[in-house]
Amino acid sequence: IAWRFQWGESDEDLLETAVEHAQRAVQIDPVDPVCEAQLGFVAFWAREHGRAIHCFELAVQMDPGNSDTISDLGMAYSYLGRSDEAIPLLQQSLEQDPTSPDDRLWSLGDAGFASGDYPLAVEALAAMRIYIETRLLGAPFAVAFFAGVGWLTGQGRMALMMAVVIFMTFINAVLDVYFALMLEMGAQGIALGTALAEGSGAILMGLGILWVLHKRGGLKQNWIPARMRENLRGVLSLNADIFLRTFCLALVFAYFTRAGGQFGDLTLAANQVLMHIVMVASLLLDGPAIAAETLVGKALGRRQEKRRASFYEAVTTTSLIGGVGALTMAMGLLFFHETIIGLVVPQGEANADLFKEALKYVPWAIIFPLILFLPFQIDGIYIGATRGRALRNSMVIAAALFAAAIFLGVPALGNHGLWLAFSVFMLGRGLTLLAMWKGFTPLISPSPIASKA
Repeated sequence: IAWRFQWGESDEDLLETAVEHAQRAVQIDPVDPVCEAQLGFVAFWAREHGRAIHCFELAVQMDPGNSDTISDLGMAYSYLGRSDEAIPLLQQSLEQDPTSPDDRLWSLGDAGFASGDYPLAVEALAAMRIYIETRLLGAPFAVAFFAGVGWLTGQGRMALMMAVVIFMTFINAVLDVYFALMLEMGAQGIALGTALAEGSGAILMGLGILWVLHKRGGLKQNWIPARMRENLRGVLSLNADIFLRTFCLALVFAYFTRAGGQFGDLTLAANQVLMHIVMVASLLLDGPAIAAETLVGKALGRRQEKRRASFYEAVTTTSLIGGVGALTMAMGLLFFHETIIGLVVPQGEANADLFKEALKYVPWAIIFPLILFLPFQIDGIYIGATRGRALRNSMVIAAALFAAAIFLGVPALGNHGLWLAFSVFMLGRGLTLLAMWKGFTPLISPSPIASKA
């Protein structure tokens, strides 16, 4: 990852480190085709072409049904001028998985041109062009579809939203099979099926939105142009604030992964094992947080005499569910952490050291559901209230605390210091938002006019 994104070191040094990590992965699990394929990938970029070909060939032997590995081997052959060997592999990968044909068609066209098979090259590159052009036709529908997903989620119409999503996914699968396989349209069929499914999904999402608005009094009552123009600036500002908040969050997660590499391959792998467990916990805690977004938004949209009670009911109910869930997960990890780690780390002597290393830092994973509860839950409350500026400011403060904790804690405590810094970051998010809670007062208090009335 660090090599691909060039995080702070020279490309040559990062590539050398990537090769070392891939070699270590193969040593840990020599029968895993994914590890072998990754070693082939980085070896290819390190210009160890013979070794790369050998790794790809082994990976294909281990898993002959993996179209990605077959494609990688075909691309490697093509690059080395072995077009006659590349062409059947690339064609096979397209037959096995026609859902992502663009890069494979490009390589097939290149191999056909290099081998002198110009009709094949023209056919492949023309198919790629048609695929891209057709997919672009569906892009506006895809954007509209996801906007509808967000709107229905915000309105609390989760069942309606999920029904449309499931229907679109089903239609996409049916149309892809029909066009690509039954009508033998290949890549163009995949693109056409996906574009039509996205169009159908956008139309159904729009009809769902109109139905919700109809139940609330119709378009004229809900979508007033003057009010929409007034609110546009606020919407853009909220989106910018949430983007900055999410960007800072992504940077912290990325740095956590990168910083773990300085303690060696084993510790880096153990961190990733534990992070998988933490991410599962975060997904479970995200449910009450998303519910808080919807319920708080609804509460603040009610009449002023009911707003305060509805707001605190939404906050209390969702927080109680999230808190119980966090405590349950922490207790489960406390008593069954070895079993849970065993589900992530493959069994065997080759992984015994990794298992022990993960156990060394598992206390952090045990307490993390409790740490995550406050920032996740309060984040949902603030999003429901559209308090984007507070979310942005709290994230900047938390990121600064993370940087300070890294500077002070990692040199003294090593990998424990890294986990401590990550904990400080998460707690910092929650506590700073809690400190800004007074901002809700004007949102839930009756206006002076309403009080007099």
